[in-house]
Amino acid sequence: MVLAHEVLDALAVERIVWDGSLWRRQMVALHEGPDAQPSLRLEPGEPLDPPADALLSALGLLPSSPQRQPGWSTELHPVLAPWLAACGEALSAGALLVVDYALEAWRYYAPQRSAGTLLAYRGQRASGDPLLDPGEWDLTAHVCIESLDAAARATGWMPLGHCRQGEALLSLGLAQRLHGLQQESSSATGVPDLAALLARREALLRLVDPIALGDFRWLAYARGLQLGVPRFLQEPPG
Repeated sequence: MVLAHEVLDALAVERIVWDGSLWRRQMVALHEGPDAQPSLRLEPGEPLDPPADALLSALGLLPSSPQRQPGWSTELHPVLAPWLAACGEALSAGALLVVDYALEAWRYYAPQRSAGTLLAYRGQRASGDPLLDPGEWDLTAHVCIESLDAAARATGWMPLGHCRQGEALLSLGLAQRLHGLQQESSSATGVPDLAALLARREALLRLVDPIALGDFRWLAYARGLQLGVPRFLQEPPG
């Protein structure tokens, strides 16, 4: 089994930008001036090749929408297929579980998401400028579920389904675990250590809270095996 926990959001992406009539690659340009420090900027580059039209159409980016004004930018994920192919070379049969920030295409490429999902992180701070102090910040971008599924099929992985982390953990018995905390005691006298129990309860709740970690997506794939629906994709016990 391959477990990819917050791996795919660290893979390289291709930035594209709409210029009002064409989709173009967004390039990094070095600007130098006699009276200013050199700086890096994102600028429109060459138009995407016509073979990319099928992908753009599948993602809802073609035909063009008047809601996407010139300068609207987002990401494509061309390295998903090579990464999945490498995973497939590591085992002849098995399963792959991806746990990551992922969105459906209709959400990922919604007109109001005008700057994509690419962010820079350092010291628990986020920046929308991926060129800020190059090399000093971690770069991350969400995963498009349809792009991941298409790349998986193209490399011999069969998608088994996906769900949010909160739903997965409830299906795996988290509700019973939370209930069990009420019965536990961490002191020799049998008197519950309420502070410790509350801290443990809060930590578990963060895993299912959609504002915290509950909006993570769990995406399951298999190759060389006939697997049923994973338990975490099944309805939680009543």
